Amino acid sequence: MPNDQTVRDATRPLPPRLLAAGAIGTGLEFYDLIVYGLMAATLAPLFFPSESASASLIAVFAAFAVGLIARIAGGAIFGWLADRFTRRASLIGSILTMAVSSGLLAVLPTFATIGVAAPILLVVLRLAQGLAVGGELGVSYVFVREHAPKRHRVTAMSAVGAGPALGILFSASVVAVLHLALTDEQFTSFGWRIAFGLGVVIALVGLLIRRRVGDQAVTAAAGRKIWFDAARQSGRMILNVLALAGIAVGFVGLFVFVPTWAVVTLHADAQAAHFAPIAGALAALVVLPFCGRLGDYIGARITALIGTVVLAVALVPLLSVFTEGSTTAMVLVFCFLGALTSVCIPSIAALTVGLYRHTIRGLSASLVFNVAYGAIGGTTPVIAMWLNETTGNPLAFAWYLAGLCVLSSIVLIALRPQSFGPQSFD
Repeated sequence: MPNDQTVRDATRPLPPRLLAAGAIGTGLEFYDLIVYGLMAATLAPLFFPSESASASLIAVFAAFAVGLIARIAGGAIFGWLADRFTRRASLIGSILTMAVSSGLLAVLPTFATIGVAAPILLVVLRLAQGLAVGGELGVSYVFVREHAPKRHRVTAMSAVGAGPALGILFSASVVAVLHLALTDEQFTSFGWRIAFGLGVVIALVGLLIRRRVGDQAVTAAAGRKIWFDAARQSGRMILNVLALAGIAVGFVGLFVFVPTWAVVTLHADAQAAHFAPIAGALAALVVLPFCGRLGDYIGARITALIGTVVLAVALVPLLSVFTEGSTTAMVLVFCFLGALTSVCIPSIAALTVGLYRHTIRGLSASLVFNVAYGAIGGTTPVIAMWLNETTGNPLAFAWYLAGLCVLSSIVLIALRPQSFGPQSFD
């Protein structure tokens, strides 16, 4: 049976082009994710007009959640393709689908132009994007890990983990520049379309890179056997999702919900709220390589556990700083929390991919990542808005994020190292 060593000898260095092929799709995925989140306050009245600003915003975040939940189906489809044919074929198909759906979103008419068809088409395009990005995160991590030297697998995962940080950095920078360059009327009229249109450019670059990398067919197994073998790992996959839940809600909550929450609920300065994620992404990029090396040195499970425990303790007191309205404090909090999430990301990814046999790795890892980031992480903005509206406490959502970090920590503590790590299926 083929394994990691048949894909690439462990002593050979990892070509930068392979890292770029794995990272650019996750970068595009999070570029779209964060642009949509940062544009929520702009898109709400354009596509979901309502007398209540909160109702419009909840509708926009619901459409956001629909797209992320669709990732589960996308992960199943593209993960199966990765196991049935090649990892590269799956990655090319997913980024091509992303390019088309992003382009259509950039030219989508608003409610004022085509009426109720506008929000319906927005949801349809979010579904298409969800299907596309569903094949990105899991298969990208699988692709890179299988080409990485055994002693540097977590470090290699940090390169793919840099994709989301770069996507956040670029998306937040684009939105910030557009806010500076355009008036509020211009931004509402066409500025948001520019941000989505740039996603098409990123997708086309990614497509060119991925067409130039090689890969091997991974299995000759029948398609139905892949599904059956993956289904037998359902118990392991559920525990895996719970281990990922804390970092998923923390990441999505921090970079998607918090900037909009700061502007709409706390009436913070919009430019400051959009600059803070840039600082957080920069902090994440700086520490990611070191976190990868730490995971290789002391173990991925221990590193991930340290990250989730510290996040659980730090989230509520740090996010409470936002209520003071200090721009400097806002930026510092984003930097610290961005760095904390980076402690977890490469180690959690290495643990997840290593749990499954080579022949079902694409499907299994994709389903786990997409249930965690899609179904759990994707619903974070909606749940956060509902909690804040229901309780009247602007920090209610922070307790929800911290609670899931506690749950992930418990799962990581309870699971035995020999049953949850790269050594399971080398």
